[in-house]
Amino acid sequence: MEKERAKAGRGAGKKLGLEDQVFVKDGERCWFVSLASIRFFESDGNYIKVYFDTNRPMIHKSLNALDDRLDERAFFRASRKHIINLSWVGRY
Repeated sequence: MEKERAKAGRGAGKKLGLEDQVFVKDGERCWFVSLASIRFFESDGNYIKVYFDTNRPMIHKSLNALDDRLDERAFFRASRKHIINLSWVGRY
């Protein structure tokens, strides 16, 4: 019962959008990254490479788990290996 309350308190079911920030830790380096600044996510084995600014940190998470948390209006699962931020897609 306590575990379910704790999960609900952490925003269980809430999709993450461009206005949200995530904490990314790669070795000794840490960032609070706005999802709006992340261009895309790339699966690399059991890790995800996060592309923002000139950084490419790796996080230990599955792309499927990440895809479940991201707002589909802002992020698109382009392939088995990639989720792209639609705001970074050029319009012609």
